[in-house]
Amino acid sequence: MLFGIDQYRPVFLLSRAEWKIGTHHEMQPVKRKIMEFLVRWELNPPADMADEERDRLRALERARAAELRAEGILKRLWRIPGRIGVIGLWEADDATSLHDALSSLPMFPWMNAVVESLATHPQERR
Repeated sequence: MLFGIDQYRPVFLLSRAEWKIGTHHEMQPVKRKIMEFLVRWELNPPADMADEERDRLRALERARAAELRAEGILKRLWRIPGRIGVIGLWEADDATSLHDALSSLPMFPWMNAVVESLATHPQERR
């Protein structure tokens, strides 16, 4: 293979981490490592925000969260009893990708978040 093209057909050029050489010189995708993050947050929109604007932003927030779920980024959400806070389990390639996902939420400007990256416990490894 020369410059990503073998003598029979073109091959997509991706980083070495994303591809491995299979049998018969075929390129096969490698499953990417995904990081898990526990995100705890509370929303603190301005007290003087109009009810209509708050309702509009909440609807947009729900729609964007549904998109993030469909993309496999937002995995789970929990409410914290007795508080306004939320805990979420997120998956992303890295911290920058997680930040991009969080900042895409319409209520992000009023989000106070604490992010913890998670590592697999030895008992969970298969």
